[in-house]
Amino acid sequence: MSVRGIQPVEAPRGVVALVFTDIQSYSEMSERYRGAFRPLLQQHNQLLRALCHQYNGYEVKALGDAFFLVFGSAEEAARFALDAQRAILNTSWQITQPNGTVAELPLRIRIGIHIGEPELIQHPDGSVDYVGPDVNRASRVCSAAHGGQILLSSAAQALALNTLGDTVQFRNLGQYWLKGVGRERLWQIWQSDLPDTFPPPNAPRAELHNLAVAETPLIGREREVAELTALVLRPNHLLTTLVGPSGVGKTRLAQAVAEALLEHFADGVWFIPLDGLTTPEAMAQRIIQELPMHPRADIDPLQQLVAYAQGRAMLLVLDGIESLPALTLVVRALIQGVAGVRLLVVSLNPLHLRAEHLYEVRPLSVPPPSADHDPLLLERYGAVQLLLEGARRHAPDFQITPANAPAIAELCRQLDGLPLALELTAARLALLSPAEILKRLDERFQILQTRSPDMPPRQRALQSAIEWSYCQLEPPIRAFFEQLGVFHGSFTLDDVEAVCESAAPLDDLLELHQRAMLMEVPHKDGRRFRLLNPMRLFALSMLRERPEAYAAVRQRHAEHFLRLAQACLAQVRTPLENEAMHLAELQMDNMRAALEWFTQQGDWGKHAQMALYLSQLCDRLGWLLNATTYLQHALDATLFLDAVQGELLAEIMLQHAALLYERHEWEAAQRTVQDALRQYESLGAQLGQARARNLLGLVLLRTQQFEPAREQFQRALQGFLQANMPAYVALVLNNLGLLEYEQGRFEEAKRFFTQAVQRQRTLGDTRGLSETLNNLGATHQMQGELEAALCYYTESLECEIQIGNRLGIARGLCNLGEGLMLLGETVAAACHLLAAMQLFQQYGSPDYDYALALFHRLPLDEEERARLEAECQNRALEDLLQWARYAWQDRPETESYR
Repeated sequence: MSVRGIQPVEAPRGVVALVFTDIQSYSEMSERYRGAFRPLLQQHNQLLRALCHQYNGYEVKALGDAFFLVFGSAEEAARFALDAQRAILNTSWQITQPNGTVAELPLRIRIGIHIGEPELIQHPDGSVDYVGPDVNRASRVCSAAHGGQILLSSAAQALALNTLGDTVQFRNLGQYWLKGVGRERLWQIWQSDLPDTFPPPNAPRAELHNLAVAETPLIGREREVAELTALVLRPNHLLTTLVGPSGVGKTRLAQAVAEALLEHFADGVWFIPLDGLTTPEAMAQRIIQELPMHPRADIDPLQQLVAYAQGRAMLLVLDGIESLPALTLVVRALIQGVAGVRLLVVSLNPLHLRAEHLYEVRPLSVPPPSADHDPLLLERYGAVQLLLEGARRHAPDFQITPANAPAIAELCRQLDGLPLALELTAARLALLSPAEILKRLDERFQILQTRSPDMPPRQRALQSAIEWSYCQLEPPIRAFFEQLGVFHGSFTLDDVEAVCESAAPLDDLLELHQRAMLMEVPHKDGRRFRLLNPMRLFALSMLRERPEAYAAVRQRHAEHFLRLAQACLAQVRTPLENEAMHLAELQMDNMRAALEWFTQQGDWGKHAQMALYLSQLCDRLGWLLNATTYLQHALDATLFLDAVQGELLAEIMLQHAALLYERHEWEAAQRTVQDALRQYESLGAQLGQARARNLLGLVLLRTQQFEPAREQFQRALQGFLQANMPAYVALVLNNLGLLEYEQGRFEEAKRFFTQAVQRQRTLGDTRGLSETLNNLGATHQMQGELEAALCYYTESLECEIQIGNRLGIARGLCNLGEGLMLLGETVAAACHLLAAMQLFQQYGSPDYDYALALFHRLPLDEEERARLEAECQNRALEDLLQWARYAWQDRPETESYR
């Protein structure tokens, strides 16, 4: 942007003349002549600035070849424009070409003028800017002009005519559609010594469409508009159908695509609402009413429509479909009998015609749970943009701030990026804070509605939009849809077959998907489906109206996910653990729902089981705080368990001891694991005894009771050998190595670790391999072999990333940080330690204190320390790993540490 030229004392205020100018074919000329064109541009700018000053104009901004100027009256603006065109025409625009020859360029400018009362904004540097719809209209008037031409809006022409009278000439060019601002009658102004003959304006004729100006901007759909525009214009592409769930914004998107295509159809673009029509004749009659044709009562409407469309190039946008068979007849007649017509259909369901190309409209992008809550970063997501834009229509001062950003992000997630839900929510932000709305989302079908008369009845409430789709289903599909409401998040066909009653579940899923009531979720492990959250809550509310069916489905759902949790845990320390942990993380909400159901039913045995499984899964995912919470649920349930469930009691005690160990509560951990061991002994459970002895050995090791620890490890080893549990044999070998390490016998420790690593690689035990590689790294570090230590730490971290163990990742980062510190890589060490500290704190590990102590030992000045702490703050896991990675330029090359 250029520095402004000489300015009047004060920028004009109130009703002003808004003028835009630019050079025709500027991009092509500047690209062709490059540096040689710069003197001509400077000459052009000086000329316009001088004339602007002569007529008391204010230069708002200049960008490249384009000027935005404001004048106090239409007369001054028009005189400036006429003199500017005259000066440009009478100036010799000579340029020296690369070969040394001098060429004359036909430089011409476009000028557009509009009268309006824009909002004036004062900047801190004293400059002002003008914003608002009138500014946009003036810019579009200029865009419609040709080089050498001056175009005026109707408002500008009326005032200029009153003041300039017979000294100028005006030509009424007719009504045109200006993108984003709607209809405008354009006028050309000229004088006898200026050119007066030009091609038609660069805009579609308003008479060749019936589009209305959109009342709200289209947010977050730039990619979809571009893709659909290209699809409709593709050769032999006659029919495009937009499908998607109710409230996803199909109609608004179709309107935007229609506007983008105005210049591509010589015979017009026509938007035809078909709400309430159920016969082909009625639909054809409605289309005829919207087109510039003269209907006849004695000829069938569909025949008239086909006859009119012959030889014409036009786009018909058909919306509000309530009868698919009737529409199919109309569409088939048009695509079979007419060559130049393209159809864009908005529907919940495909038409199933061979010429049809489906385009699925998906909800707007939402921040993932791991997203940074920085307001600027959140505004990149389409759902957040739409929510904010809607909120500001009702409360102009509404802003996203660090305080309300988490609630706004969660609102967008809860509403699944569904535009209708977001717009209805935005209206409530004038009265309620985002956090208050979030608390009331259980009442979302009451809170998310409006009385606005300009919205179709089925879109005035979220429930009405979903119910309209629901009522189109046959009764068996309705019942199936209701059952799907018990699932949280995504689910598979196997999940559906286990939980829902249906004669053909796959067919039912596909039908709901075709009706856009169910979304398919891309996943590396195969097909997964999900209901949008508002859709899911509606389905669940309908299922609750049938209490017996509701209870049966919830029971099947809870028992299925109890079995799934158990199956995931069975894969720990096997080659399938990575997939099992990712599945458990994916289905965590369903497992929580199962726990809630068992609690409601007073089924304390299954409640205790589910709570134990959740604690164990969270423990293995490194979610220490969550693991502790679920363990407390299991401990509470033990009050209701009898002696028959003794092994379950022992498992709960052992898990309790494991979490106490993780929290470094050694004495409590020792007492608890000894209680668990006695319980296993009373039951004669050999494998349970071996697991308890292994944990007891670790507790004794941490309290430096080395010989008792060795005894427990040896007995655990025998138990695992007898039970044929090779992964656990390797685990105990690792722990025996730890015993040697703690006593300073590093070579003996490496011998045990090496044996364990060999077994773990063979078995595909990623978790065990990570633990042992980490210990090998620590041993090499103690021996001063820092390069080797860093290699072991790096591979260990890769393993933890694979299985998604957050605390394991934190420990890996911490160990790398310590190794880098010893190597003198201060900044890289700081980044790894800060990342580790963030994860330790987030997931509740006492190892935070150790990482903090290491960080304070680094030789960093206060400014550098503060900068790194600020950079690290609130990063999501993947971003945190990337940040630490890039700080260490000489790290070993690996695949997974990314």
